Amino acid sequence: MRIQPRPDVHVGYAVARDGSPIYYRSFGKDSDATPVVLSDGIGCDGYVWKYLERALGEERRVVHWHYRGHGRTPEPRDRRRVAMADLADDLAAVLDAARLDRAVLAGHSMGVQVCLEAFRRHHDRVA
Repeated sequence: MRIQPRPDVHVGYAVARDGSPIYYRSFGKDSDATPVVLSDGIGCDGYVWKYLERALGEERRVVHWHYRGHGRTPEPRDRRRVAMADLADDLAAVLDAARLDRAVLAGHSMGVQVCLEAFRRHHDRVA
């Protein structure tokens, strides 16, 4: 039996300021509800969001992304570009690639710091 891909799931790569590819997955219902972006803890690739992302996706668009060198995102072109500011800018690049003007940011563990830095650097993009 062949499994058909879900039509509401888009997988892609944003392009960071230094040209590094940043993996993201966008899924869920297109609605008037504000989209949510999920940011992992260090060394994680989404397992903590398993149930929450399913519930959120029933009512809104959800974007889950992987940091540089985590999950499906390869190491950055410049290995020195892994500061919190770089990750916050990567999140903004993911918003651009997913065609989102603004989103609610949700973070787990280190993802909280990434969300806070993203708010500091790109406050107009955070709902």
